Amino acid sequence: MGHHTRPPTGLTFHRAVVISSTYRRVRLSPDGRLLAFGISGANGNIWIYDLAQDVSSALTADFDNSFPVWTPDGKHLTFSSTRAGSYNLYEQSIDGGAPAKSLSKSEYTQAPGAWIPDGTALLFSMFVETQWDPGRGNSTQVESERPRDLLP
Repeated sequence: MGHHTRPPTGLTFHRAVVISSTYRRVRLSPDGRLLAFGISGANGNIWIYDLAQDVSSALTADFDNSFPVWTPDGKHLTFSSTRAGSYNLYEQSIDGGAPAKSLSKSEYTQAPGAWIPDGTALLFSMFVETQWDPGRGNSTQVESERPRDLLP
């Protein structure tokens, strides 16, 4: 890796773990200590990487899991999972102690976007197939909702 660049003033580069997989949706925790990311492949999983300790560990191990999003307090990750069939929304503590909690059930794919800062609502996308339109081909319509019933 012969080419090195200097970080802009005030920024620090951290070495990342490199494994022979494709990372999906890398997200920095609110406190800046951890990275959450998905790894592609059959039954992709969510991993957490501790920047200071240089250690990564799998948060999920079953089903296909993707699109990790940190809760504002940094204690949980919200993500999409196929554990009930379609990609639906789940939340799990980053300590891995309790199983993932289902936040929604739908026949349509759902992907979390972001929590609003006070943690009272989760913005997410739901992908709904539309009817076939011979003039335009099969198209996908994206709908976003505020899931009031998903929150305590």
